[in-house]
Amino acid sequence: MLKRFMPIAEGKLQPVVTNPYEQILYDLYAKIRAVDEALVGPVFREQAVWAIAQVDQERKHCRGMGALLQLRQKDSAAGWVAALMAYAMDLHLLPSERASVIHIEKAYAYLAIIDNEIESYDKEVAASGTNGVVNLVQMQADDTGCSIAASKRILWVLYRELELEYFELVAKREASVEGCSETLKSYMKGLECVMGGNEVWSGYSERYHPAG
Repeated sequence: MLKRFMPIAEGKLQPVVTNPYEQILYDLYAKIRAVDEALVGPVFREQAVWAIAQVDQERKHCRGMGALLQLRQKDSAAGWVAALMAYAMDLHLLPSERASVIHIEKAYAYLAIIDNEIESYDKEVAASGTNGVVNLVQMQADDTGCSIAASKRILWVLYRELELEYFELVAKREASVEGCSETLKSYMKGLECVMGGNEVWSGYSERYHPAG
């Protein structure tokens, strides 16, 4: 299915009529493309990256927090969400503008990932046990000898420091001599809103905190 995803989403391959997933995918992206062909390209490219990452076995063999953060940029859907945000907000960035905020997008993605790792840890352990968990919380505990509770607190400190760095990067980009368009300002503000929304949602969502 993954090999067929991109051409179906792009409208270059007809779906199998007996396959409801392909039919829905085809119809959905046909409607999305009809609104804005240019902005929808990054949406289905980032969705494909996310989908492929879901079956990537590399995470099981990942060692070190830095390596896991880099790997999780693909399977966290941070890029997909950013692309959807730009589409929904009708934000057409110039290639040079997009290239100038790579570090900002990385900080945004890392914030989403760290939040997700902290909030999902207990659920992952309940499902797989500590031996089957590849998570920043477990890595922090294993590397430092700290308790799980302490490791979560340490990661929250890291989260807040990255949050400050995000705002510093944004301020620097807005004040740069190359200028900063209103479109780019809106894009960076949008990422900030996504980060804040993700943090609030993750704190109470039954995905991580089952009722009862």
